[in-house]
Amino acid sequence: MRARLTGLILILLSALVPHPAAARAPCAGETLEMVFAGTGSAPYVWLRAGGRKGFFLVDYGATASSMSRGAFPGESGPKRVSDFSLPGFSEGSFLLFDYGHHSGPPGGQLGIVGTDFLSLTTVTFDYAAAQIGFASAPCTDTVLEAAGFRPISQETFFSHDLSRVPERPNVPVIWVEVGGVRFWAQIDSGYEDSVYPHTVDVNDALFAALRKARVPLRRVGGVTVTTCSVTENRSVYRVETGISVTDEAGTPIRSVGFLHIIPKKPNSCGGIAGMREAAGQIGASLLKGFGTVVFDPKGERIWVPEAR
Repeated sequence: MRARLTGLILILLSALVPHPAAARAPCAGETLEMVFAGTGSAPYVWLRAGGRKGFFLVDYGATASSMSRGAFPGESGPKRVSDFSLPGFSEGSFLLFDYGHHSGPPGGQLGIVGTDFLSLTTVTFDYAAAQIGFASAPCTDTVLEAAGFRPISQETFFSHDLSRVPERPNVPVIWVEVGGVRFWAQIDSGYEDSVYPHTVDVNDALFAALRKARVPLRRVGGVTVTTCSVTENRSVYRVETGISVTDEAGTPIRSVGFLHIIPKKPNSCGGIAGMREAAGQIGASLLKGFGTVVFDPKGERIWVPEAR
């Protein structure tokens, strides 16, 4: 009987002690509740801006922040807004945009916070606690490494200083390896991929590289996408072998069970589709699967928990 009780106590204690891969990042700073739209993964926070209150999408895939045109009828953007409650900021400039009637959590979407703000502050996505932390300064490497996090360099991709990202949008990336093909993929936290989770959009160069490497891609369906210029149908492929997230040097950080690959054809909207180098863009569900992510634009790194 004593042995059973001891075993039960050990099980309970082990449940209370988080695995390093699932540990929450320290130094999160001021935190806001992370809210989702339905069963989605794209993160929203409740903010006040220009005398309005509502949900803002925290979107690392957007380089310019915006607000709903419906909140400012008759006005045209960009609009300078004061009384902004995003931690660390009191005002900012926003484009005015029509998000549609079904965008965001219940109550609708008031705005988008893009990397024009997010590149100036350290941000922690903590999905387990459903919180987003905003800090004026990042943790030290020692603290993050002790908590089980690994860095991924953002040099030439994402920085607080736009002059250090001269040829690309100021958007953070991860490195992904699929069947021996390694590539960088932009983190688009606003890309809701609940229909086909773990989506990676790929451009022509990357899709050709995957085909050349004979990566087993199985077509599982299609999606209809409305871009800035046209509405088009895109095929969806599933891959389930040889997938991992790595650092910039190719060292594995964590494995991924499957991906949905969606090829994007070049258009006039820019982004990865128009790039000649092999490139991808991940949706929100893959980011959520990391559990915790720390974005450090001043150090030009992001940090993710290691889990193999």
